[in-house]
Amino acid sequence: MKGNLIQIGRLQYEIGVKDLDKLNKYFEEKHQYVYIHIPRGKDLNEEDVKESLCLADKYIKKYYSELKNEKLAYYTKTWLLSPEIKEILSDNSNIIKFQNKFSIIEYEENIKDFLNFVFDVAIDKVDYKNLPEKTTLQKELKRKLLNNETLHLGLGIIKNIP
Repeated sequence: MKGNLIQIGRLQYEIGVKDLDKLNKYFEEKHQYVYIHIPRGKDLNEEDVKESLCLADKYIKKYYSELKNEKLAYYTKTWLLSPEIKEILSDNSNIIKFQNKFSIIEYEENIKDFLNFVFDVAIDKVDYKNLPEKTTLQKELKRKLLNNETLHLGLGIIKNIP
């Protein structure tokens, strides 16, 4: 382990950057970037997410003293920021509330993350007809997959921490 992942409540934060070129185009001034991981297994309860984001700067700067005087920018790349999800779920869903915390700067085609995280199935040799339909999200995503529609990951930067 490199020791660059820190769990703060509902979310995890990784010091270091992926997609640096895309992020640098978004900001006029220099930032240190922090990647947000969303562990599976629990709801994205709005209060839990808000609490984690509010505490992030404090704890990251405490444990990474070299970042003490740096301006941090939080970002993620995930199926949770998919535009297709926004078409399916209502505005009061926790996933949409999570999406709305981000300025989405890019989309990338991706099906495997949906299969992994939404359907919890192995990615190779998947017959879309056999995907589960336990939730509205699963039903609608399955329909899109059966219709050969494209699904996307979103790359997003936190708009502002509450």
